[in-house]
Amino acid sequence: MDWLTDNLVANMHGPEFLKFYATVCGVTLIACWFLLRSPTSSIDLSTSREETTKSIQRIQAGGTVVIVGLATYKLLVALSRGRHNVLYLLAICAVSVGLLHWLCSSRTTIPPGSS
Repeated sequence: MDWLTDNLVANMHGPEFLKFYATVCGVTLIACWFLLRSPTSSIDLSTSREETTKSIQRIQAGGTVVIVGLATYKLLVALSRGRHNVLYLLAICAVSVGLLHWLCSSRTTIPPGSS
């Protein structure tokens, strides 16, 4: 189990991990945005409202798992090493999850009569 606390991500120092984490959050948000707006995705106005909502929820859940999962992992590693300066990590996580929620909820507004 040494690999869990002794790896590239766990050993990154604060500022370089925050840059890495912000990049991961940005890429995740962009990927979710493309999935939500892709004409080949399962989110299509010709599908039912229920199917569309389920697809959006799956995309949101996947993005949330990536964003919150990495933050939780690094938070636990930092606390186990006696470091408590995690405010920026928590702030980036909260902003990213908020943006993801806004992105997904803005996509659920389907024009009436299109389902």
